[in-house]
Amino acid sequence: MVGLILGDGSLVKKYEGGGTYFKFAQGDLHVSYLFHVFGLFHKAGLVNISEPSPGTSIIKGQTYHWWAFSTISYNFWNSWYYTWYPTDKKVIPAIIESLLTPVAMAYWFIDDGGWTGIGIHLNTNGFTYEDVIRLAAAVRSRYGLKCTVHSRNRVYIWAGSAQDLIKIVRPFVHHSIGYKLNHPVKK
Repeated sequence: MVGLILGDGSLVKKYEGGGTYFKFAQGDLHVSYLFHVFGLFHKAGLVNISEPSPGTSIIKGQTYHWWAFSTISYNFWNSWYYTWYPTDKKVIPAIIESLLTPVAMAYWFIDDGGWTGIGIHLNTNGFTYEDVIRLAAAVRSRYGLKCTVHSRNRVYIWAGSAQDLIKIVRPFVHHSIGYKLNHPVKK
């Protein structure tokens, strides 16, 4: 869940004293991956629907098709909510280094990572610069990857560490997103 929260997932708590639920969406291009993530939550009994729902958005005259699902609300996820949203705005928690397992890194990479030149960007656009500095420091400390913060608050994994990141995440990358593991060939 950590990698999904760093990426396209979010936790929602609508009522004080109520539970927290997880929501996740992906565009048509990654519908197979979305169904994979849904399947993980479904198998764990955390959703009460049989499949994700399709949707459409129109942004600046362009139509986008997507799929989404939400879990059931749980009180035991409230502590996660307050860790990630202490003031109702998503932040990088102080304990992030302990949360960055190889599986978390893989889902973050799947959701918001990609090759840029000979390095890899892990997008973190929704976080403050200070949060992204904390996150990059955690990645360096936990995995020894050389990384810095680039424009738009993105973590950039240097070329010399890019293949090390790929080795960490490869076992956990869903086959429908496997193309992200390979450096794009420049012609």
